[in-house]
Amino acid sequence: RKKNGHVSGYQKLIDLGFKWHLAIALLLLVSIGLSYIYVIPWAAEKSVVLIPKEYDDDLGNLFFEQNMVFSDIDIRKSKALNLFAKELNLNNSKKLKFTVVNSDIVNAFALPDGNIVVFSGILDAMKTHDELVGLLGHEVAHVNNRHSMKMLCRNLSGYLFVSAILGDANGVMAVIGDNVNTLQSLSFSRAFEHQADLEGFEIVKTNRINPQGMLKLFSRLQEEDNGISVPEFLSSHPVTAERIKFIKKRIQTNPFPYKDNSKLKVLFQEIKQ
Repeated sequence: RKKNGHVSGYQKLIDLGFKWHLAIALLLLVSIGLSYIYVIPWAAEKSVVLIPKEYDDDLGNLFFEQNMVFSDIDIRKSKALNLFAKELNLNNSKKLKFTVVNSDIVNAFALPDGNIVVFSGILDAMKTHDELVGLLGHEVAHVNNRHSMKMLCRNLSGYLFVSAILGDANGVMAVIGDNVNTLQSLSFSRAFEHQADLEGFEIVKTNRINPQGMLKLFSRLQEEDNGISVPEFLSSHPVTAERIKFIKKRIQTNPFPYKDNSKLKVLFQEIKQ
């Protein structure tokens, strides 16, 4: 429709024809799809600052109560590991609790409330206390940076987006709570793993621990890969070779004096027994 001799913007759009209408529709669909895949998960990860830190404790405790009851917890080794950790300055933002679970799994994971579970499989693979310090530093960095909560929100971003649009705050918390069991299996992004390696190295440095321990730890993890090489862009974690390369570079560019710690050695041997 013309106004004062001019064609309105709406009329111009109508006059573009079917091909232009189809192209615009496809562009909108692609934009919505890309936003759903990339923008919304990113926004969900960043919005974790809106979730009270107390909720981290609730989720961590809930997971621990539901899952550890079925695990073979080694009370003696857990006690020794907690004593080991108390000898270190871990720069932790939360009170930490370490639990050793008897299992052949060569792994460890951190819960958002400060609970850190270490499987005996990875402890058995270690030869020195330096390696254990590197592992604890890495896991504590995940707690300090709320990586579990960020990845949980990112993975559930679609559900959270719908709840947020509807203004359903309780729905947001319900969705997160219903997925608490995924905490152990969360696959951190390469950026988060890199940050945890970096801060773990700084913890090693702060405590004057031999940084070669982190290299040994990563080498043992590399052996667990059974020689299967996964390109970094296909992996949710940095490939071990890249992590080793990064730590080697940190040691070369940030040398520091380290000392032998007899108390940590004794406690490490107690954990290994």
